[in-house]
Amino acid sequence: MVALSYFEQLEGSIDKLIRLNDSLKEENRVLLKRLQQKDQDIQKLIDDADRFHKQRNLIYPKVLDLIDRLDNIVRVHP
Repeated sequence: MVALSYFEQLEGSIDKLIRLNDSLKEENRVLLKRLQQKDQDIQKLIDDADRFHKQRNLIYPKVLDLIDRLDNIVRVHP
C-alpha cells in the first residue's frame, strides 16, 4: 500500500502542474493580446508623428515666407 501512496502523491503533483500550466497559458494569452494592442498603439503613434512631420514640412516654408513679407513691410514702412 505504500507504493499506492506514492502514486497518489505523484498524481496530485501532476494535477497541480497541469493546473499551473493551464494558468500560465491563459496568462500568456492575455499578455500576448496586450502586447498586440501596444504594438498597434505604437504604430498609430509612428503614423501620427509621420503625419505631423509632413504637415510641419508643408507649413514651415509658408511661415518663413509670411515672416519675410512682414519684415519687408516693416522695412518699407517704418
